Amino acid sequence: MQIDDRDITFRPHRLGFFLSLAVILGVGLACLALGFGRHPAWFAGVACVAYLGGVLVSRYTAGSLALRGFDLVLFQGTFVAREVTNPIWEVKTEIRQSLIGRLSDTGTVIIYAGGERVCCRIAQLRAFRRLLRERKLQLLALAEHHALIRAGKQLRLAAREREGWRSPTWRSQAALGDGGRWRGDVLLNAGQQ
Repeated sequence: MQIDDRDITFRPHRLGFFLSLAVILGVGLACLALGFGRHPAWFAGVACVAYLGGVLVSRYTAGSLALRGFDLVLFQGTFVAREVTNPIWEVKTEIRQSLIGRLSDTGTVIIYAGGERVCCRIAQLRAFRRLLRERKLQLLALAEHHALIRAGKQLRLAAREREGWRSPTWRSQAALGDGGRWRGDVLLNAGQQ
């Protein structure tokens, strides 16, 4: 059961991002034209539009989620990015979708981890749900597999103690014997000596 530790990143919908960016740039160009044609006070609108464009771009790149192995990584921040990694077994998620969000496969994922509540708008919500569910099921199967291995090891150790095996070093010294050669009959008779 191999888990890929590369980041599978979920961001807001690209179409919405590009449409918002186009509207902001259009308003900026209109303010620039009015600043040259009518009154220089419109240049303040150009500065506001530049700031809003920067915020939009930084939120698109820094407001995302990623699945990395058995961890859920949150990328947060407007101008200074912050990466928070939480194990998926400690994370509780809540997903909210509107009617348009269900049609376009976008929505808001609310994550509760470590007493903190974080909201992220992402696209490809069905893929996020499926991958998160698969990773949790793989983790559960892996935990059950390790529990079975631990139980099997404990049973073997209990059987060895009943047969008289005390330590691995005693067993290796008894098996090597005098000349340093392997003597399999010592292992067979070690419980009787």
